[in-house]
Amino acid sequence: MNLTRSSPTLLKCFTRSKTGVRIIELADPSNRNALSTSMLAELRHAIHEAESDSSIGAVVVQGRGPAFSSGHDLKEIILYQQESDNGDGKKKLGELFGLCSEVMTAVATSPLPFIAKVNGVASAAGCQLVASCDLAYASLDSRASFVLPGVNLGFFCSTPAVAVGRSVPSQKHVMEMLLTGEPITPKRAEQIGLINRAVPKDDLDRIVDHVAVTIASKPRSVVSEGKQLFARQMEEPLDIAYDMASYSMVECAQSEEGMHGIASFFSRRNK
Repeated sequence: MNLTRSSPTLLKCFTRSKTGVRIIELADPSNRNALSTSMLAELRHAIHEAESDSSIGAVVVQGRGPAFSSGHDLKEIILYQQESDNGDGKKKLGELFGLCSEVMTAVATSPLPFIAKVNGVASAAGCQLVASCDLAYASLDSRASFVLPGVNLGFFCSTPAVAVGRSVPSQKHVMEMLLTGEPITPKRAEQIGLINRAVPKDDLDRIVDHVAVTIASKPRSVVSEGKQLFARQMEEPLDIAYDMASYSMVECAQSEEGMHGIASFFSRRNK
């Protein structure tokens, strides 16, 4: 397997050159992969770097160690709280949450499909990151869970609620997580639609690899345009959504990829 590597401090990023899959690993296990300002800045850079590489067709986000991500770095938040008297702390808190929102939006709106691979706790902004990805798979390992615990700490997980609320079909399930601050299991996360599947621990790598490689094998332009159109049409009334989708289908049918794909289909069927 050929791997190319970049070397940021808190992330480990690899490209599987033969498959077109980019792996972004949150690599700060001693801090439970907390989404500090530094981690978020590196994650933002890694997203843009992946998008600029035309050989990449899918991105897998995973966490090193026992946590996917524990969310924001509470030690950093406490430091900013202590600086609030002179106004610097409030400004830094605003910058932190603004950067986090920017990163989550970049994941959700990226032309590349993002896949979360969860083998540990995904808490607060960590759960937000999972929900921002297009697909998510989690291990049934007892360490894995999903939680929005802000209410237990005197916060309300308002920014994670943006992503989770758009990922989970029923608002009542999201409100239960937000109001109780209690964790849910991967199986429960699958049942409410937060993740695609909860799978045995030993199967997680194989299943995520298969999904990522399958997606990366498709024409990048088709996947990118399809992902972005899907998001746009979901915000529109039914008639407008169908108009947008029909226009896209016409464009696809006349594209080089579309003509080649249909011709290849009949060529294989007639053999």
